[in-house]
Amino acid sequence: MSDCLIRRMTRDDLPRLLEIERESFPVPWTRGMFLDQLSQGAFSINVVCVSGGLVTGYAAAWAICDEIHLLSIAVDPRNRRAGAGTALLEAVIEEGRPAGGRIVMLEVRRGNDPARRFYEKHGFRTVGERPGYYRETGEDAVLMERILDD
Repeated sequence: MSDCLIRRMTRDDLPRLLEIERESFPVPWTRGMFLDQLSQGAFSINVVCVSGGLVTGYAAAWAICDEIHLLSIAVDPRNRRAGAGTALLEAVIEEGRPAGGRIVMLEVRRGNDPARRFYEKHGFRTVGERPGYYRETGEDAVLMERILDD
């Protein structure tokens, strides 16, 4: 997505982020969850992709010690497969490296094949599972990691 501008997430983005959440996940983040993420301080990484003046995606992560933990990433379904997800992932990594990030970790729903393929394409590998991780649905999580090059 050549016109994807990455910038920090703000409270003003919340209405649009909630729309993207509802269209992307069976159990979407709430306004309160986003507000909590925005209030976490220096270790919290929160970025959005803006295209054509509209927020088309976001990523939220924590950078703690040597780990960047990707909490959530989503792109509006109408804007997928155009590079926004890649741009968001790269922005999270770029912001997490100076904080000491040497590994990126995430959980993804076992049944979310498109997301798993996306992460594999970006150098992630499966390292474990978390049975019943998603309490609302009982679905297992696949634990994935990517070791960052120096």
